[in-house]
Amino acid sequence: MVKGQPVSIYVLVEHNSYSDRWVLLQILRYMVQTWSADTKDNPVAPRVPILPILFYHGEAKTVTERFSQLFSDSLPEALRAYQVEFLCDVYNLTAQPDSTLRVRPRKSLTRNLACFKMIR
Repeated sequence: MVKGQPVSIYVLVEHNSYSDRWVLLQILRYMVQTWSADTKDNPVAPRVPILPILFYHGEAKTVTERFSQLFSDSLPEALRAYQVEFLCDVYNLTAQPDSTLRVRPRKSLTRNLACFKMIR
C-alpha cells in the first residue's frame, strides 16, 4: 500500500553463482521483456514496477548494485541523465559468514540461502 492505495509490483529474483560484471544488463533484459509482454497484453495500462533482487555467491567479493556503475567514471554528467538507472537489491552470500545464514527466522529460507552459497 502506498498512501492507502494498493500497489502491484513484480519481484524479479536472479541467482548468480559466478562473477559476471554484466548481470545487471541481463536483469535489465528480463525487466524489458516483462514490460514488453505487458504492453502486448494491455497497451494502455501503466507499467508495473519491478523490484530486482540478486542472490550472488561467486568468487568476487563485491557486486555491482547500480546499473550506472557499468558506465565509465569519465562519462560526462550531462550524458548520465540520459542513461538507464536502477538499483538492484544484492544479497552477496559470498560476503556473509555461514553463521549469519543460520540466524534467519525461517528454516526453509536458511536452507535455501545456504544451498545458494554452496552450489557453484
